[in-house]
Amino acid sequence: MNVLNKSINYGDTVYARLTVYGETIAEIRKNDASTVEEVIARLRAAATKYTGLTKIYIRNMTQGWAVQFPLLLVKSILQFKSREQLVAEGYCEPNGQLIIQF
Repeated sequence: MNVLNKSINYGDTVYARLTVYGETIAEIRKNDASTVEEVIARLRAAATKYTGLTKIYIRNMTQGWAVQFPLLLVKSILQFKSREQLVAEGYCEPNGQLIIQF
């Protein structure tokens, strides 16, 4: 994900938070992240039970920038059923490719 051409280098002091309806769900204050994608993945991993529109705020204190953007969290159908169940019900191919009905 290219977040406004911002970068994080290993060792940068980073503060990040994920909020849902104004409530902070996950927060990171570390300097061991090496990419923006890694920070986003950590926030998402901490908010697995939430779905809906969220807001992510990331601040790189070392480089002096901050960015805020929306992120839609959704649960995959694969989290609830096995591939075999989905194939039997006609939701996906045996290789795991989901079938989209029009």
